[in-house]
Amino acid sequence: MPLTLELPDKFYKELQDSMKACYIHAVEEARRDVAITKDYLTIQEATKLYGVSRNTFTKWTGLGLPFYKVEGKRFYSRKEINNFIKEHQSK
Repeated sequence: MPLTLELPDKFYKELQDSMKACYIHAVEEARRDVAITKDYLTIQEATKLYGVSRNTFTKWTGLGLPFYKVEGKRFYSRKEINNFIKEHQSK
């Protein structure tokens, strides 16, 4: 004979919200992990990956960080970003 368990609506809603939050977190982590493996990044991906603001990244571009423009969209090489950071670190 099967066992039936009734859950209060409040518990069901809290469980649903908790599962949704876990799902959103997992998707965000997966998106970040994909950016880590890419050779070329958009400014949005680069600012998230390097933990800097868009303004900081724009400043870096003004200081000589190269970018590649394809159909109006800018892409940055991870290798060149890393080199730029090494060359411009405070001593």
